[in-house]
Amino acid sequence: MRGIIITNLYPNPEQPNRATFNFQQFEHLSSHCELLVLVPIFPADRKINLLQSTSKLSKTNKVHYFKVPMLPIVGSLLNAKILAIWILIFKKPLIKAFSPDFILGSFAYPDGVAASIVAHKFGVPCFIKVHGTDINVMAKIKNTRKQIIKALTIVSGVISVSEALAKNVAELGFSRSKQTVIYNGINHKLFSPADRINARTKLGLEHDVKIILFVGNILVAKGAVDLAKAFISGVNNASLVYIGRGIDAEKITAMSGELKQDQSIKLIGTQNHVAIVDWLAASDALSLPSHNEGVPNVVLEAMACGRPVVATRVGGIPEVLHKNAGILVKKGDITALSAALNLALTTNWDPNKIASHSKQYDWTKNALLTFEYIRDRLNTTD
Repeated sequence: MRGIIITNLYPNPEQPNRATFNFQQFEHLSSHCELLVLVPIFPADRKINLLQSTSKLSKTNKVHYFKVPMLPIVGSLLNAKILAIWILIFKKPLIKAFSPDFILGSFAYPDGVAASIVAHKFGVPCFIKVHGTDINVMAKIKNTRKQIIKALTIVSGVISVSEALAKNVAELGFSRSKQTVIYNGINHKLFSPADRINARTKLGLEHDVKIILFVGNILVAKGAVDLAKAFISGVNNASLVYIGRGIDAEKITAMSGELKQDQSIKLIGTQNHVAIVDWLAASDALSLPSHNEGVPNVVLEAMACGRPVVATRVGGIPEVLHKNAGILVKKGDITALSAALNLALTTNWDPNKIASHSKQYDWTKNALLTFEYIRDRLNTTD
């Protein structure tokens, strides 16, 4: 079986750590079917060397990058159509030669909508994998909502990363019985419990200060600012470390003047997977107080490292965060978040018990379930 993946959520020459969850999933999926991965890069004027070899990135899949002149407007009515037209103009010979049995768009808009247009032109079944923001946010914007709903009327299947997300997709008109929920996996060889003191020594960190870690896009919507407020208002003798980047990083920096003498906030930018493992090992807790989510992989990875998670009760997080592995709070509740952070830092957690809960999230299992779902839907006439 042959499949084409269309997604901007994939590592590229400029952002080698981008959406590594998709990279890992499709690498494992390639053990069941031959894949061609088409990675659009927005906007088209970004100075990226697309001729850079991709062999170091993927050892199993054919990967093609291409720049697309997207409109810099969230929810633009034209972006999915522009992406589809670009693929049909510049990648048509490649697609015809590959002769796919299916096309999968990973992220509903613009990727999934564009994939449905391309698949329709080639007479090939289409699938969409939904992640979180695409349905929880993009599908609430009038222009994109209409296009996503239209795409859902013609696709053969939808892969959701959580039950909460599958429910939202069903509300858009695609029957839950035709969907599947497949949780993302974890690289357990990389993410596993490790000694905190050794990790801190390696990173040059103090041994006697509690560390709270945030990993992700530094955005208000991801709870990055809520976390800083909760930390400053009520967590003592501790350090808050942000890994990632985002347009709201300046807001975090501006709040540093409110810190008490025994508090610190550090923004260390984007880190690769290996470095994140060290930071998780060095931390006392991970916090991700998002306003909306699918299932953030960093929550799974923190559990795999035996570290408790303080997160918000949104999206698929309650589905994967076991009571023995963390604490859930209401989104936007700064007081509750502050109390939860203190509780997480003072509770005697069992790292091995936390890590054991993460074992069910596995990329090999994920890939097999994905393959079986696509295969079965291709053989279904409903």
